[in-house]
Amino acid sequence: MELIEYAFGKIGSFLYNTYYLNLHQTAVGFAIYLCLVLAVFAVELFYVEYGKSGFRRVFFERSKSTITDIVFFVLQTTGMIALFAALSSLGLSYFIMESANNLAHLDLGNRLPGWAHVMLFLVLSDFLSYWQHRVMHWSPALWRLHEFHHAAEEFNALTAHREHPLEKAINMVVLIIPALVIGLPTSDFSLVMIAFGAVGFVKHSAIPWHGWFGTYVIQSARDHSVHHSKLCEHHNRNFANYFPIWDHLFGTYYEGDVTSIQLGLDRTYFNKTDPLRETIATQIRFVGRACKSVRTHVEQFRQQIGLDLSGRR
Repeated sequence: MELIEYAFGKIGSFLYNTYYLNLHQTAVGFAIYLCLVLAVFAVELFYVEYGKSGFRRVFFERSKSTITDIVFFVLQTTGMIALFAALSSLGLSYFIMESANNLAHLDLGNRLPGWAHVMLFLVLSDFLSYWQHRVMHWSPALWRLHEFHHAAEEFNALTAHREHPLEKAINMVVLIIPALVIGLPTSDFSLVMIAFGAVGFVKHSAIPWHGWFGTYVIQSARDHSVHHSKLCEHHNRNFANYFPIWDHLFGTYYEGDVTSIQLGLDRTYFNKTDPLRETIATQIRFVGRACKSVRTHVEQFRQQIGLDLSGRR
């Protein structure tokens, strides 16, 4: 009973702080991201015809896939995703974040100029995100979460925020590492994060920019669409979040030609119902696959122990 009261107290505190005490900041943040999305739609319309634009898909011809994108865009940009991340992880992400605040912070970045601190934080966090992304594809259990993002059957800027709450919790925990080691930047950091948020919108759009900049500096929409492709030769390629240099360094960059790409998954259980039920179903599939993996590893361990004991007799 005390645990339930504690949980409801924390939920109430989150809602009070986010949507009452800090309502203005929350509304401004949402408005900024909405303006960025509209700007990306405008640029996209300049380059591609209306029929291929995210603007058409979001405002006039919404598929079930796009409806999921819209819902998660709102959850992410209003801060509500943090609450769902805590709930989906049974509070684990919240307790890890709270515990991290009590750990000793090295704050190595505080000795650097503001711009260098920001760049170091971005590079380190992106490096960790690259490897986390690879693990999400490698692990059968974690893939059950990450496939929620890959289930998008068409791209629009909002697809950038299509992320299962439990995967969001994992991302938040991973980003604790650079925060502890080099500290969160303060100088112009919010502006930089807004700019990189715009990159996420662009790389899920139909804007046809690429060239050397998209190949080596900031991942382009073309390269990210390869990562989402159904084609087997495109699988496990272009894992970078922002900086494609990691794919070049670790051999996961797709070097082939790109003509036409079909997005989505071969699985048929996505984009059939509504975002809430699909989010819950994804969580159930993750738990089921995680339990199966644990049982398999336990059985392998028991067999190995049995072999070792029999070999000693």
